[in-house]
Amino acid sequence: MARLAPELLERSHYRYWISDQVRFADLDALGHVNNLAVGVYFENVRVALYTQLFPDWPRLKQVFVLAHLEIDYLHELHYPAALDVGLRLQGFGETSMRMVAAVFRQNTPAAISQSVSVYIDDTTRRPVPIPPDLKQKVTDAA
Repeated sequence: MARLAPELLERSHYRYWISDQVRFADLDALGHVNNLAVGVYFENVRVALYTQLFPDWPRLKQVFVLAHLEIDYLHELHYPAALDVGLRLQGFGETSMRMVAAVFRQNTPAAISQSVSVYIDDTTRRPVPIPPDLKQKVTDAA
C-alpha cells in the first residue's frame, strides 16, 4: 500500500461535501461497515456532484463513467454514525478526470479513495475529449 499524502487526511483538503450515514444494511458479519458499503459512500458523493452540475445526468449524450477506484481503509465504521464525505478534483487528462474523496466520522478519516472517471459518448461508449467549459465547471465546484 502506498503511503497517503498527509493532506488527504485533513478535512480542509476537500472542497465538495455531502452528508451520509451508516445504515444497518451496511454492516457485515463482524459488525462493522462492509468494504462495499464504503464504496457506495464514495459513489454517493460523485453522483451528488454530477447531478448538481448536470441536472439531466445520467441521461446526457456524454457522461463521466468510473474507470478506476482505489480505496484505503483507515478506521472501522459502526452503526449508527453520521458521516461527511468530501471530494476534490485532482486534475484532468484529455478524456479523463482524477478525483480524491474521503469519508469522515467527525474529524477522523475512515477511508480515502482515489478515482479516475472517463468522459464517454453515450452512443459509441468510447472516450471523447472533455470540453474546456466542462472542465471549468467541475474545477469551480470541486
